[in-house]
Amino acid sequence: MRNPTAKTTVRSEEYPHDRKAYNRESYDYDIGKFLKKKLGGSKEVKIRFGITGDSGTGKSAFINAMRGLNDDDDGAAKVDVIEATTNPTEYKHPDNPMITFVDLPGIGTPNYPDLPTYCRKVSLENYDRYLIFTSLRFTKYDLELAKKVKSIGKSFFLVRTKIDDAYRAESRKRTFNEKEMLEKIKRYCFENVKDFISSEKDIFLISNYDKERWDFFRLVEAIGDA
Repeated sequence: MRNPTAKTTVRSEEYPHDRKAYNRESYDYDIGKFLKKKLGGSKEVKIRFGITGDSGTGKSAFINAMRGLNDDDDGAAKVDVIEATTNPTEYKHPDNPMITFVDLPGIGTPNYPDLPTYCRKVSLENYDRYLIFTSLRFTKYDLELAKKVKSIGKSFFLVRTKIDDAYRAESRKRTFNEKEMLEKIKRYCFENVKDFISSEKDIFLISNYDKERWDFFRLVEAIGDA
């Protein structure tokens, strides 16, 4: 029988991007240094990332994590237990002025009740790349956003947030296996967007508050390579 105190760790090729991969000399990893190294290079054109998805999926918290800010720091994107982002807000990356993140309001709220209203109010077609955020269950709005981005000839990364919450909930089961949990979540996401995304590599499982685990650094790398 499995030892209930034992921890399951994931070190497969699919999830290699832990802090050791980027700092082999110290376990005291500095996210800011990695972001500066990865995103600080020059780009010939400005890239605007539209950060979209349902309300409450962690879009604003992700922008803060990318910029090395706490949610209550000066200049941080507003994060709250209720709807916090009501208008598109653009945030420049501090180390690369050619990369900006546009924090879009969540779709499916009273202010943005459907896709046509959402597209019109947030000018959804005006961004270069997209990050579609989802958490817990895949929703009809996630699917509509994926279809819309595909229809205008642009690409997106699908970002499944709150993996730390899933880990805590699932780890209470005696049969818990972290690798199997992650693979199950990723398969579920892929099945819902397989007609609109190139491969599972464009799906990222992250926690905004535990950046050293799962796919956060892989997502940073993908953004830097966009």
